[in-house]
Amino acid sequence: MKRLVATGLCLCLLAIVPANAGVVMQLVSKDPTGNVTNRMNFFVLDGMVRMDESDGNMSMLFLGNGMTVLDHKERSYLVMDDAMIEQLQAAMQKMQAQLAAMPPEQRAMVEQMMQGKMPGGGEKPPPPRIESLGSGEWGDYACDRYAVYAGGQKIEEICAAALGKVTGGDEVMAAFRGMAAYLRKIIESMPAPMASMMGNNPIGYMEQIKGFPVQNISFQSGQVSDETTLESVREENVDTGMFSPPDDYRRQDPGLR
Repeated sequence: MKRLVATGLCLCLLAIVPANAGVVMQLVSKDPTGNVTNRMNFFVLDGMVRMDESDGNMSMLFLGNGMTVLDHKERSYLVMDDAMIEQLQAAMQKMQAQLAAMPPEQRAMVEQMMQGKMPGGGEKPPPPRIESLGSGEWGDYACDRYAVYAGGQKIEEICAAALGKVTGGDEVMAAFRGMAAYLRKIIESMPAPMASMMGNNPIGYMEQIKGFPVQNISFQSGQVSDETTLESVREENVDTGMFSPPDDYRRQDPGLR
């Protein structure tokens, strides 16, 4: 009898306190004709993020102190963490020392070749400029609208709903902002030509807006290029094993040593 009571009590406690409660959401991207071009599945748990692309080839993991990119076709993964940033900086210092030792004509030729392969004129891109467009709505969400500009060109419009109106909005945004901060850290560690190739950090926009983006419209040369919307979001238990590379995957060497 005592054992039966104890077992029942344990089951009640498990029902009251769910294990690994997280948030699962799906974002859908469509081209201007309405055709679906991508579905991104996000799993968020305790500040960690996993993003799976719809084609099943790639996944990205953010664990708070670094990122891991999974290549499912090659069954391999690449880790981007503080150690990789240090390796990148050391490799750039070594390259700069080698350039400094070259004759001026040869150094100028190498630098010109590098800039030709890395567009951007050797300058880091300025941060995006955010402008408020007032209130609006998308679907069932009331939202604040924003325009994002790169230089003088509009590259995105965002409809951001209040966090309390999106299931798990606070948890997801906290995790996304942590990911944006680490992406910025990686980009800022790069030399200017490489940073210009990375372009703007789209997740970084979330640090400057209020609410959760339920609709994002991207523009190229003044024309709509695609629209990404929040298709579904729910709270459910998330397996912590999803945030680690599979045991049979090979770790890639970034080749920075």
